[in-house]
Parts: sequence; C-alpha cells; structure tokens
Amino acid sequence: MRVFRRKISWRLPKPADFVIIDRANSSRSKSVLPAGSSFEIIDTRPVHWNINPRLLLTTLMCLRHVKVRLSRQYSSSFIMGTVKQIECAHIKAILTWIKPKAVVTGIDNSERWSWLSDNCSDIPFFAIQNGCRLSFESNSKLAFSSQHYFCFGEREIVDFPKLGYRVGSFYPVGSLLASRHFL
Repeated sequence: MRVFRRKISWRLPKPADFVIIDRANSSRSKSVLPAGSSFEIIDTRPVHWNINPRLLLTTLMCLRHVKVRLSRQYSSSFIMGTVKQIECAHIKAILTWIKPKAVVTGIDNSERWSWLSDNCSDIPFFAIQNGCRLSFESNSKLAFSSQHYFCFGEREIVDFPKLGYRVGSFYPVGSLLASRHFL
C-alpha cells in the first residue's frame, strides 16, 4: 500500500547481520559484505513506513532524538527538516528491531545518514565515498556526519574538518567502485 508516495507495510523487520541504507548504490555495498551474511535494505527515497503497532511504539520512543531547533541542518526547509528527522526516528526504530552488526551505505552525503550516524551510537555506521566532495559543494547549513568513512584518499582527511564535516574514523581506500570493477 502507498500513502503520499511512501510504501506502508505491517510486518516487523527480520533480524539481519547488516543493514544497507538506501537502495541506490546498494550493489556496491553488498559486494563488500562477508559471504553468507544476511542483510536488509532500508529505502530512504522515499522512506518506507512500517506501521506495526510494536514498531510504532518503538518509533515514539525514538522521537526523543528529534531536535526541532536543528531542522534546518537536515533540509533547507524547516518543515522538511523536521519531517526528515521523524522519518529518521522511524528508521532508528527499525534498526532496533533488526539488531544489525553494522550499517553500511554507498550514499555518503545524505542528511538522513548523518542523522542516523549521530543518533545510533550503539551500532557502527560505515559510509563508502561515492564521489568527490569539493569545497564549493559544501553547504555549511546541512549536516554531514559518519562514524566510519571509507574515502578516496588523504585529501578528504585533511579537507573534511575544514568544511565542518564530522567523521569519527577515516579509511583511505581509493575508489571502491573502480577496484570492484576489475574483479
């Protein structure tokens, strides 16, 4: 069922070893997961809502992480920034039910990813850089954060703090896409 372009379902999410955030570039993320491990993909464009009563109760508990005063960090619009944070609280609730060992994404410059990485400290979050992050692309109003970041090289390690990006640990590995292309 769909409401306002969002898929709605009733089922509780199944436990999985890994969660991939965003279906875009998910094949790249899948390629680095250990063979035989289970994974779940959580769509974020648009967010799919699970309205199982137990999961909605968990979502209500996660709403305490929504900070209305920071809504402009997650969108240029106050209302959309607040809606994104509420959707992120729902994704956090889903992660609580899945209980993954780690969360991975190939969409590293996502406001939703930044929010989840900041507010889910009990699960490791690994972002894989998917393109150059140039200083003129930087928007200091929007948040960029990741606990762990597989980046192209030393330039990101030097430049990201200057741009206001928050990264816990950098791993300069080059282009994952180029390296996987030749396997």
